[in-house]
Amino acid sequence: MRALWIFLPVLGAPILHAPVLRWDLLPALKRPLDGGRSFRGRRILGDNKTWRGALCMTAGVVLATVALWRWGWWRDQLPGAVRASSPIVVGLLIGLGTVGGELPTRSSSAV
Repeated sequence: MRALWIFLPVLGAPILHAPVLRWDLLPALKRPLDGGRSFRGRRILGDNKTWRGALCMTAGVVLATVALWRWGWWRDQLPGAVRASSPIVVGLLIGLGTVGGELPTRSSSAV
C-alpha cells in the first residue's frame, strides 16, 4: 500500500498543464505528436495530443516529484529502490509513464 504514494506526483501534470491550456501558452509547441499522420483515414493520436501537452505534463510531474521529495514523510513512504534514486529521474519516469499512458485516449470530439 505504501508504494501507492509514488503516484501522488502525477497530480502535477494537470496543475501545470491546465493554465497552459487556459491561456494558450507556448503556442509554438501546439503541434500534434503524430505530425498529422493518419492510419486508415483516422488520425493516429488526434489533434489534442501535442508536444506542448506532453512536455508540460511531464514537467509538472517532475516538479511535483522534486517538491514532494523535500518532504521526508512522503519520501519515507516510497519503496527503497525509489528512495535511492534521484528525484529528477523518478519524476521523469513517472511523467513519461503518465504521458505515454494517456496517449491512446481520444477526446469525445475526435471519435
